[in-house]
Amino acid sequence: MIPVTEQPEPDDFDKKVRQPGKKWLAKKTGEWRSSELPAYWTRILNELYDAYHGICAYRCIYIERVQSSATVDHFLPKSKHRELAYEWSNYRLCCPACNSAKGEHEGILDPFDIKPHTFYIDFLTGEIYPAEDAPPNAQKTIDVLGLNREDCKRMRCDHFMLYCKHKDLLDYTFRNSPFVYKEIRRQGLL
Repeated sequence: MIPVTEQPEPDDFDKKVRQPGKKWLAKKTGEWRSSELPAYWTRILNELYDAYHGICAYRCIYIERVQSSATVDHFLPKSKHRELAYEWSNYRLCCPACNSAKGEHEGILDPFDIKPHTFYIDFLTGEIYPAEDAPPNAQKTIDVLGLNREDCKRMRCDHFMLYCKHKDLLDYTFRNSPFVYKEIRRQGLL
């Protein structure tokens, strides 16, 4: 994970998402589940995708623009923070695997709040490790999001090896795997 700069909400966000969401919430009384919430946030998925250049906030990889390949993660889960279900500031662009793994977990690091070099990559294994001065919940973040799953480690190694074999692909690495790119730079491997 690397720091992500929060982007401004789209001009039509209030009209498309917030107002219909607030209206729906105001009508709901008694007990109800978060699964009943209308998914108005999907109305701005393209804008979220564009604002964050298609990069998963957690895996830091480019998400191909195909149907259902990018999702809106509610950083603070909508099941526990319904008042934030329709707020842009609570949305993170992420791949379906990270969204599913995160689920209703709280207490993981927010890509909007982490400092640079909170995590680093071991390019021999592809594993992510928290830096020595990382917050205590850094390892929990790795574990909950499955950032060291075999396919994730292999992907980071593949991206690094592609760069090693084709040094002219540095821009490609920057656009498609920004964490790998930043680690190549940090580790002096340019």
